[in-house]
Amino acid sequence: LGLSYFLLGMYDKADWAYEKIAKDPENAELHKERGLLLAGLGYYREAAECYSRAIAINPFNWEYYRHRAHRFVSCSYFADGAADFTIASRLNPNDWNVWYHLGLSYFLLGMYDKADWAYTRCAALNKTADDICAVTDWHYMTLKRLGKDEEAAKLLDEITEDMPVSDEVANSYYQRLRVYRSEEH
Repeated sequence: LGLSYFLLGMYDKADWAYEKIAKDPENAELHKERGLLLAGLGYYREAAECYSRAIAINPFNWEYYRHRAHRFVSCSYFADGAADFTIASRLNPNDWNVWYHLGLSYFLLGMYDKADWAYTRCAALNKTADDICAVTDWHYMTLKRLGKDEEAAKLLDEITEDMPVSDEVANSYYQRLRVYRSEEH
């Protein structure tokens, strides 16, 4: 029942955003906000359309491309996601999230050389143990698929027994990396 009330609140917010857009249709941020709300409800294609509208209004905002790319990947439109993450990376070359998901998009497309390149760039932007674990896990799998076993093993040198991993998702990457380490040594 609690989830139902939560979802009703999300629908109300999405309707509220739609009403705000009707009053100010050239406000790209309102389209982005509506997209975020729709994505939260699982309406990924509709969210992508909102980000497309935001991009039409302001084509130089990297966040709109990043958000749309996320929704494309959620819908298994990996090439479209890679294209938008590429644009976002050119508009903001220092965003870890963009490079991480660009690498993921390439990985899912089977373009492992490009995934390797994106993950290498992403790793240079790591700030936290969570970042290190997430990118190292995907980068390791990428290098293994490329047959670069020595490079993959070297990535594991950065993984220590007492890494201060702070969230559940990063912890799952961390645990998997520890398994890889035990297999490599």
